[in-house]
Amino acid sequence: MVGKFFRGMAVAAAMAVSAPALAVPITVPQDVILLADTSGSLGFSGFTYVQEYLDYLNSQMPGRDDTRLGLINFSTDVITEATIQDNLSVPSMLNEINTMSYQGGFTNTVGAIQSAIQQFDAYSDDLNPKLMVLITDGNPYMPYGGDADVCQFVNALNSRGITTIVAGVGSGLSQNRVDCLLETMDDFFYVDSDAFFGNPLFAAHFGLSYTYDPDPPPAEGAPAPGALAIIGLGLLSVGALRRRSLAANNVSAVA
Repeated sequence: MVGKFFRGMAVAAAMAVSAPALAVPITVPQDVILLADTSGSLGFSGFTYVQEYLDYLNSQMPGRDDTRLGLINFSTDVITEATIQDNLSVPSMLNEINTMSYQGGFTNTVGAIQSAIQQFDAYSDDLNPKLMVLITDGNPYMPYGGDADVCQFVNALNSRGITTIVAGVGSGLSQNRVDCLLETMDDFFYVDSDAFFGNPLFAAHFGLSYTYDPDPPPAEGAPAPGALAIIGLGLLSVGALRRRSLAANNVSAVA
């Protein structure tokens, strides 16, 4: 009986040692939401720049396995053209961009940022890198006299790990109205400039999918899982022998 017990312990120990210690790494995509200003202060020429910029971004994005792209169009109203959950292909997103129309009206930047945050909350996991791209002339002007201060969202964006970059459009640009959203002023770009296209500082924000190990190795000095299993089996063996010894002594005493 004792021999069978120890043979079982040996098999279990061998299985523990031979079992793989590491799981397959997991890659999660970067989630990017584009906020496109189509308000009256932008002007039709500014709107044309916005569309060209969106086309460029869509074409330059990494594969949709690495990047999920959402699109929000804002003026008086906030319109979600596509969500990151939709994960539209490059041609499908191009169609959404090219069918956008110039809205005119107010500049509901506050509503657009609120909508983007809600979309991240609904569809983006904690581990997904998050990027919000605000394309605007920098002049928030809320319908019905609402609060136009976008700085109210700084804490909400930071607490969620959402990086913001601003692409400025138009000659009437008011950069100081939106620069509070930026981690550094290097995150501000002018769309209506040839220097923008292919800008390495801008490109560095994209393609940041994240790969992690769901079962990381133990900390330095800590025993590996297999070793822990062997230690546990050893303790079980010692306990079993002690119980058998006590049982044998009790039988002898009774006899």
